[in-house]
Amino acid sequence: MITLREALDLVDELNQSAYDEAYHIWLEADDADYDGDDELAEELRTKASMAQADYFRDEYYFSSDEQKQGIKYWLKNDAEFKDQFVDFYGEFNFEKDSERGEFD
Repeated sequence: MITLREALDLVDELNQSAYDEAYHIWLEADDADYDGDDELAEELRTKASMAQADYFRDEYYFSSDEQKQGIKYWLKNDAEFKDQFVDFYGEFNFEKDSERGEFD
């Protein structure tokens, strides 16, 4: 079993990897913001956020069984960990995947 610190570090690593994958979209949003196109910047930020959550879920799915078991344990036993994980995973998808037993 991984410790809470290890689980937090793992989730941070997964999110950083997801951010790196979506980075080009975040840059486009920054460019649009710099150009004064607030509407486009907001659309791109939404797109980047969704893409980052998609990449995060992919990273989670490809984690080792031990890592997943640790994450599942801490999801059930630490509210702050769960809040952070759900934020990165995407609330809608977390609810959907929870209903189908992904985190049991």
